Amino acid sequence: MKHHQLLFIGNFQRQPEYNFIRALCPGIRLLPCTDLTQLPESLEVSIITSIRWLETLSKSDRERLTQTAQTCSQWIGISDTGLKRDAMLHWLESGVNHLLPAEFEQPLCRLLIHDQPASETQPATVLLIAESKQATRKYAKLLQKHNIFSVAVTRNSNIDASLHNATSDLIVAIDGFGVNQIKILKSQPNGIAVPVICLTDNSPDAVCLPDSYAHIPIAHAESLLPATLRKFQQEKIQQTDAPDSKYLNVIQRLTQVLGQHAIISTADRAGKITYINDNFRCLSGYTESDLIGQSHGFVKSGHHSTQFYKSLWQTLKNGKVWHGVICNRNKSQQLYWTYSRILPLQSSNGNIRQYICISSDISSTQHNLSLLQQFDQLVTNYQDHTGLAPWVLDIKRQKICWSMLAASVLGVKNADLPLSSRQLLDMVHPDDRTHIKEALRAAMTSGSQFDAEFRITPDHGRERWFCAKGLPICDSDGKPVHIQGILEDIHVKKIAEEKITRSLHLFRQMFNTSDYCMAISDHLGTIVFINPAYTRVMGYTPAEVIGRNCREFFCSDAVIATELIDTLLSEKKNWKGTTRRRRKDGSEFISLNLAGPIHNESGTITHLYTTFTDITQELNNQQELTRAKATAEEANRAKSEFLSRMSHELRTPMNAVLGFAQLLQKNPQLPPELHQDVRDILKAGNHLLQLINDLLDLSKIESGRISLAFEQVSLNHLIAECTALLRPTAQTRHIGLQSENIQEYRLITDRLRLKQVILNLLTNAINYSPQGEEIKIIPSASDSGRVRVEFIDNGPGIPASHFDELFIPFKRLDQTSAQVEGSGIGLTISQELIELMGGQVGVSSQPGRGSVFWFELPAEPDRHLTRQNQTPHLAQKNDNQFDKI
Repeated sequence: MKHHQLLFIGNFQRQPEYNFIRALCPGIRLLPCTDLTQLPESLEVSIITSIRWLETLSKSDRERLTQTAQTCSQWIGISDTGLKRDAMLHWLESGVNHLLPAEFEQPLCRLLIHDQPASETQPATVLLIAESKQATRKYAKLLQKHNIFSVAVTRNSNIDASLHNATSDLIVAIDGFGVNQIKILKSQPNGIAVPVICLTDNSPDAVCLPDSYAHIPIAHAESLLPATLRKFQQEKIQQTDAPDSKYLNVIQRLTQVLGQHAIISTADRAGKITYINDNFRCLSGYTESDLIGQSHGFVKSGHHSTQFYKSLWQTLKNGKVWHGVICNRNKSQQLYWTYSRILPLQSSNGNIRQYICISSDISSTQHNLSLLQQFDQLVTNYQDHTGLAPWVLDIKRQKICWSMLAASVLGVKNADLPLSSRQLLDMVHPDDRTHIKEALRAAMTSGSQFDAEFRITPDHGRERWFCAKGLPICDSDGKPVHIQGILEDIHVKKIAEEKITRSLHLFRQMFNTSDYCMAISDHLGTIVFINPAYTRVMGYTPAEVIGRNCREFFCSDAVIATELIDTLLSEKKNWKGTTRRRRKDGSEFISLNLAGPIHNESGTITHLYTTFTDITQELNNQQELTRAKATAEEANRAKSEFLSRMSHELRTPMNAVLGFAQLLQKNPQLPPELHQDVRDILKAGNHLLQLINDLLDLSKIESGRISLAFEQVSLNHLIAECTALLRPTAQTRHIGLQSENIQEYRLITDRLRLKQVILNLLTNAINYSPQGEEIKIIPSASDSGRVRVEFIDNGPGIPASHFDELFIPFKRLDQTSAQVEGSGIGLTISQELIELMGGQVGVSSQPGRGSVFWFELPAEPDRHLTRQNQTPHLAQKNDNQFDKI
């Protein structure tokens, strides 16, 4: 027997009758298995499983069992509870070859026996039924001579078991006993379709035989029965060898299983239609003669792409079941839709022999689905373009249903589930819940329109503004049962409105609190708005101004005002200038004005604005300041002229005094007691002469009469020259002078004036350094192309609060200044000279740690430098500078 092993896997609702199966199919081995982990890797068996047990398996166990079943001869499923059509198709697609009912033993045995391949060497089986063994033995020998296998059933046999388990191709009733037993056998499922031959002396009518029974007189049985059985066997072999017989049985079985609603067709391996059922004919409008031999492309609608059909056939050629929706065209050229499953049937060698297509008509569903899809697309487009999402409130159930867009913007996780009004209120901002409740209550009780703006805080926590509007839908009694509405996300608009509101508030604050008078008029000049400052300055109330033309408030400049308005309208630019205005009391003032146009969205001028302020007092103050400045400059020039003349007048007699003092000093006849007096005269005279020279320099600088002679100067040589001049003075106080001339620096500057500055700064350092200390002169270059010279001493230092007082003429704030000779204008002159040469002077110091005075000069002078041609105004400097000399 082909299926030599049966593997029962899992649990069954009813314990299988293994003994019955062994009795009917003695050559089959039965193997029970309750654990999937015990399955062998390769199974040359037929497996049997309970569908109910299969449904309890996990997904991974189902996949494992399905993979195992692919290596088996066949997979038989037992339906304990009965399956619907879709469930049957599901398990068939999953790999189950046969589905049997809960009482599966007899159908299983019949399936196993009938699935054996027929051939000429395997004769048909004949069941002989007679009352005595002698009768059955006689005909058994007769049939054996003609190579026909038979099974005998007699009265002494276990008739019930024999008839129940009998599996044969033909039944022969030898006598009346046999006829009666056949009636019992034909009531069994395995005997309904088996043909019957009766051997009897009586006529068929006498024994009440059905018309389907064949009748052979017993007198001619020995000659007719073998011939009849041989012909029956040949027809059986031919029918069994027919290539499509197996598949026709499958079709018939599927037709019985699926009932009268399935649309079934078959095609050969080339795709040519070989069978259609009545449902197919009714739906397509074609007859069998129209379709048999044609491909399914005969009813193709053109709705699907070429790739669609390529994918379909590729799935079938791979031996897999294809399922999906297909649109075809009937004989009347109308489209119809089916949901189809196409099963490829394979022969024992694995080749596809035939295709079975099982379909359901879904034309009406598909049409409705198409309309729904079009409507959904329309709603989606409407929502996308307008941002409006529909919602419905069931007043009785207090449930709210949302569209997908509304659920998305609200942050609702599952839009398919209704949302209770309480859940919605929990999402609403606490400050907005009261007016939401009141609006809902009014809509549900009085039927008024629902309209509310509120804030929602979704799961992600970001607050957004929404606007919900709805209309109550009432029942036949006029009582609201639903509220249908739309939801709009107005967050962007609300934020913009809030920004505009804040901007307007700020504008009103600025407009109302500004000290500048502001007025807005239309494009003709008619005033439409003024601010409080306008009222205070002009003396008019808003009612007295608004509606009047702005030209009326100018003095004699009405023509100018008209020209100004025309200019603003034509050039569309702002204007700034002064005009004369008249107050309500008749007084006039000069105003500084700023006027300009105001445009609308299209760029058209709709209004004009004017801001102005009274500058009469400022103009008077400016005139007074100008006069005071002119007076001060005249006084400064007079002072400078006086200093210059006085310096010249003092210098001439001072030179005479110094000259006579020098003669006395060189006179050898001068008494010794007078030598100190002469030295005091020379010292005081030189000091006074230096003061006169400084005053002359200061006078030249202030009057702008000083001139600079630029030339190339070696800074190192100039520092060395100044050091040599002052070294004797420093040595008298045991002070060292150290100059770090590591690198040669060359400048284009005035050599004489630079030497004067170096001598002034170096003299200050010597005068204020304690005895025995050392002064450093350090030149250096910066990345900006400037040269810096620092004079570092170890004097008492200067507080930072006095830095601003260092360069005031004649200002000597140091506590030791009384002990140090000097004019008090050396630093002032040094600063002015350095600045005239394009540089700057500075200081850094701390009390008790000495001071660092420095100046910086450009390596090359600025060609555009004109400072030497300008008059410095020392009187304008802060009176907070300090000179050590």
